[in-house]
Amino acid sequence: MTVARLTRVVAALAALIIATLDAGPAHADTGRHVDRSGDAPAIIDITTFSVRNDADRVVMSVDVPGLRGRGGFAFEYSASRYGGLYVFVRENGPGPELSARYCGDVACHEVHCPGVRGSWSRERHRVRVVIPQRCYPAALPEPGVFSASSGSKSDYDDAGVLRVARG
Repeated sequence: MTVARLTRVVAALAALIIATLDAGPAHADTGRHVDRSGDAPAIIDITTFSVRNDADRVVMSVDVPGLRGRGGFAFEYSASRYGGLYVFVRENGPGPELSARYCGDVACHEVHCPGVRGSWSRERHRVRVVIPQRCYPAALPEPGVFSASSGSKSDYDDAGVLRVARG
């Protein structure tokens, strides 16, 4: 290999490395809904609902300024407002409990999928779920229709609906 050819190869490799390092982050579409404060008891009063929908996962979170160590939240991911994949997060002790169900036209069934995670942070006043796209037990909806709600023994709060395309 001549010096000139070696120089061209090294320059091409350097350009490739620079282009790779300069690439932006993976694209994800997002949505955010601000819900009215004071329309539910403080421990379940959702004030913000956010969704990030990317090729690999969906991240949904709700902000609850009065969040404490008890209550329940439901996160829905579907093709329409009703039915689809529901992830339930409850707190009544040492950590959040998660369960997931898929409801079709006629019946619901439990969904067990490694990678579905939930967090409950009293410090950040936030409940969050992460759902890998591979866990959705049907054709992926496009756009995704997302909703979040909360409940206690005596009341509930519905944070509204977001339609978010997959990035």
